[in-house]
Amino acid sequence: MTSTHAAFAADDSSTTFPEYLRAKASETRDNEAQEAERMRRLRRDFGLDAAAMLKKIQNVIPDATKADLEKWTNDRSLQWLVLDGEVRYFRREPANLLRVNKEAKARKGKEEEKAVAADPSLRDTAKFVLNDHLSDAVQAAQSQSTTTVLPVRFRVEHVIRVKPGVVPKGETIRCWMPFPQDYRHQRGGENLRTQPENHEIAPNGVPMRTVYMEQPSAGTSETVFRAQYEYASADYLSGVGDKGSPMDLSNPETSAALESRLPHLDLTSDLRALAASIVGDETDPVVKARLIWLWIDGNIGYSSEFEYAIMPRIVEKIMATRRGDCGVQALFFMALCRAAGVPARWQSGWVTRPGGWNMHDWTEFWAGDAQGWVPADPSAGVRSTAKDDAVKYFFFGGIDAYRMIANLDYARPFDPPKQHWASDPVDNQRGEVEWSGGNLYYDAWDYDVKVEAF
Repeated sequence: MTSTHAAFAADDSSTTFPEYLRAKASETRDNEAQEAERMRRLRRDFGLDAAAMLKKIQNVIPDATKADLEKWTNDRSLQWLVLDGEVRYFRREPANLLRVNKEAKARKGKEEEKAVAADPSLRDTAKFVLNDHLSDAVQAAQSQSTTTVLPVRFRVEHVIRVKPGVVPKGETIRCWMPFPQDYRHQRGGENLRTQPENHEIAPNGVPMRTVYMEQPSAGTSETVFRAQYEYASADYLSGVGDKGSPMDLSNPETSAALESRLPHLDLTSDLRALAASIVGDETDPVVKARLIWLWIDGNIGYSSEFEYAIMPRIVEKIMATRRGDCGVQALFFMALCRAAGVPARWQSGWVTRPGGWNMHDWTEFWAGDAQGWVPADPSAGVRSTAKDDAVKYFFFGGIDAYRMIANLDYARPFDPPKQHWASDPVDNQRGEVEWSGGNLYYDAWDYDVKVEAF
């Protein structure tokens, strides 16, 4: 029998969440085959034994010892599980160790200083500075008296390579890649070319928009899917201010954004109590959303996460650990807003800053019928070093041009729909692949995304 005792990276205000990954299994188990696949994915995410974990740590902290590993295991600076009686470490460590443990972070910093001193060319002097861009956007919005400024065009190449021998030759492989929405400050998906040439683009506004392709497996060689396209985006500054406007909560669009969505977004009594403690007697939707956004920034730490497919209840997880990645924090912000009577919903896709492509999730909340949906990125927070408050708080009410919006909701069907349980049943940023024999998980294919501003 497999034991799944979890120890999450945590600070003194956090709690461990023993047996978390098993606690709600009956609520999320669709069938025995899916549960077996969930456990396989769990073993993949927690695939490092002690020797492998120490070796990874020594890549960034060369003088780290077995005693250090034991210490960082016992104080929960590292994320680990006991699987089949053996401690197994999260495969993305030591990323979280370096976020939560001041000693480890300082020791890594000293190693980096030594490297730069030995080779000054390692110092990055051409790095994109987000604060400078946000300052330019604020100034442009003020001078032009507009909410959409500094448009940028992007060229994208997204490639998925199904590994040789995974699918028998000639069997049809189906592939979905995230595709840009036409949405307010974004215009998506022009000059599309694909490999194979035949493709199907989901209609604009479908909650999880994709470009779909299918082709026969190449068998003993790679089967390659490729999408190349252009899209345009701009900085959007809503100018939401300090107050919202009256809301008609009978509107289906806003009323749906106030509800629980099991299993991940559950408006429990504990969550409602937390939301009430944050917003107090406030009644204005903007003030309540701002208080929640600030509370998350001050109380929730960022951590790399295991795959969402092995998390039975995401909001419950962050309630216990007080840490999470961008998607976990986005769901938490949504849940707290909904519990406080503020409609909130999901957005996700990519961050496309020069030299910094990544997957990312954020949110929108309803500021009132006069202002409508307003962006809020809780994991961007106010961690900026900016002195100008308009820059410091940019991501409450604003969103930068260096995004690609593909998803307007989470955990929704594709068009055309998948037939098998997804690799990521919550989000879609890398893509999804399957064949008649089942879903193809991330260990069956590789992906590469290149985004260039021009």
